[in-house]
Amino acid sequence: MKCEDCDFWSKCEDCLDYGECSEPEIVKAEIALAARSDRQNPDLIRHKNDNCISFKEKDAPDEYYVELLENLCDYCGYFNGDVIVNNNYGCDHPDCEETDIVKIDKDGEQEYPDEYIEGKILRALLRAKYGSIRQIREALKTESGLVFYRELRIQVLCDKNLYKRFAHYKLQGKCYSFSCPIASVCNLETLKEYDQSWYEEYENEEYDPSESGADLMLVNKKILTTGE
Repeated sequence: MKCEDCDFWSKCEDCLDYGECSEPEIVKAEIALAARSDRQNPDLIRHKNDNCISFKEKDAPDEYYVELLENLCDYCGYFNGDVIVNNNYGCDHPDCEETDIVKIDKDGEQEYPDEYIEGKILRALLRAKYGSIRQIREALKTESGLVFYRELRIQVLCDKNLYKRFAHYKLQGKCYSFSCPIASVCNLETLKEYDQSWYEEYENEEYDPSESGADLMLVNKKILTTGE
């Protein structure tokens, strides 16, 4: 919601109705970006409570920069280090495609489920659909039953919404450079266009940075801070 007095996306300190940030999901990334001396944006403002920085225009033009994945994780609002998968490199973006099934204990902590969990979840969903084991077997003899079964197997592996039906399990996203939903892996041509210093470091290397594990990411600042 824009402030009616100054047109900022969260209420600014000069407004009569100054208050809390109306875009809390972008605060973490905005504060980190504004703290970088080489990334300062004149349209950023800091509130008196020092907890909110926001864009003057949410519809600002796309702005790209190159960042190491390790550094991006420090301020990406979707990164989750409190996970057990992928060496504690988790991703909570809804479009993250690399996932593992985790079990949530009574304290809300993650733990690894047993190795047959995918099959158990699949059978539970089939029973909810068809009823008894005999009815499931009969259904799988039909074309429609087979189609449903194949689609359900994919959902068990990929559909986060499916796990809302299970209180103790979830699909936890994993943070990888090659599957990042808010940034893309840089190759040499990308570096040449967006970051000359990184380009000069890799231009004479035998392998392209996208193939050598450099984990250099091309980040769209607008997507990072607004999710759009």
